[in-house]
Amino acid sequence: IGDWKDEILVSPRQLILQIFAKLCTNESNVDCILSDLSNDEMRGLGHSLLSIMNQSSEEIDREYCLIIICSLCKRNHLLVQFFSAHRLCIELIFNYLDLYEQNQQQYLIATLTSC
Repeated sequence: IGDWKDEILVSPRQLILQIFAKLCTNESNVDCILSDLSNDEMRGLGHSLLSIMNQSSEEIDREYCLIIICSLCKRNHLLVQFFSAHRLCIELIFNYLDLYEQNQQQYLIATLTSC
């Protein structure tokens, strides 16, 4: 039996992002989150999500951030303006979509060659 520390595959940040992303899949949860945040706190959250997307080498972190961003933007027009005003956000979204498309193509090729 290995050391339990070697078996942990999820960082605390990934766990928090995952929980927050799952909370954001429910519109009433998003409304509760947004009602508790001031405009400055919303901008701070936006900057934090952009920072994670920019600095993280983990694809899953970027995916969780995008889920959160999309959910929040559906319910708050100020956040839409905030994120659309940041070139970094738009670049990260397009980079993620491009990477996702490449992964899907590789999966399709692998599936077809295994058949």
